[in-house]
Amino acid sequence: MDADEYRLLRESLRSLFTEYAAAPEGLSAAVRELGWEDVVAEEPSAASLLFEEQGRSLAVSGLLDEIVLAALGIDPAGPDAGAVVYPLGPRSAESGPTMPVDNRQLRLDGVLRTSGGAAERVLVPCATDAGIALFSIPTAVLAPDAVGGLDPEGGWSRISGVVALDDVKPLPAATWPEAVAAGRRALAAELVGVARATLDLAITHVTDRHQFGRPIGAFQAVRFRLAEVKVAIEAAAEAVRLAYAQDPDPLASAVAKALAGDAADLAVRQAAQVCGAVGSTWEFPLHRLIRRSFALDLVLGHAEGLRTELGRMVVRSAVTPQLDPLVLDPAS
Repeated sequence: MDADEYRLLRESLRSLFTEYAAAPEGLSAAVRELGWEDVVAEEPSAASLLFEEQGRSLAVSGLLDEIVLAALGIDPAGPDAGAVVYPLGPRSAESGPTMPVDNRQLRLDGVLRTSGGAAERVLVPCATDAGIALFSIPTAVLAPDAVGGLDPEGGWSRISGVVALDDVKPLPAATWPEAVAAGRRALAAELVGVARATLDLAITHVTDRHQFGRPIGAFQAVRFRLAEVKVAIEAAAEAVRLAYAQDPDPLASAVAKALAGDAADLAVRQAAQVCGAVGSTWEFPLHRLIRRSFALDLVLGHAEGLRTELGRMVVRSAVTPQLDPLVLDPAS
């Protein structure tokens, strides 16, 4: 796509998220009606745009589950589909988080995100002696609790407790590491969108507000803070681009998720500084961006944990991983 086509696609998605802000359960169908599958088939790099615009608008949808289910080879509209439970337990940069099985019992601790509708069953990734398996559990057995704390508008529910293995239905041939990579790419793009929205909000504020007869944004300290955010966002956006170019490389996806989490964290912290006291008020929208960025960072591995795992991976490796396939060989 050329620049004009990319701009028109971005504007269409932005309008779509605005239109379905009050009715998120219809968003997935609306995206399909937009012909999104054809767009991605023609231009794979456009896949990140969908989640970036979702992050910008702070929209809630079931699109993340659809991406993960597709990577698992499960039809989102088929009989084996369900809401995906994202574990909050141990994380791995390569295989992703899973839930443990102990004495034929699943020890659950995770979150799920829906588009406003209740799923009949949930899909839980578990670490078994035979490897990672995906178990399908009726939602009625678990009774998930809506999360109303950090991100009450995020559509999150939490599941915890113990379920006997005899009560669940295993799904065969689950490729959880590939699904984690797909989910991390999508979440990274969404975090980049949140970071961009935060930067836009901060720039508008420091441009409109004046001090000593000058816009706040004219002061060097403020400009340096926001310039630092801009650099972090563009670095994360490039990592997201590389992650989609390297599909289904789990390493590139983990790097993108870590950098995007860091960029969003830096954006909300610096915005809180330059917006001053008004940024801490309920009427000012910054708190919504802070809440969403923190919540998204926790799903499928937070930035700090992923950085630690990536560092350990590099130390164990005999060579430094190369993420960019377009880098020329220095010897050539």
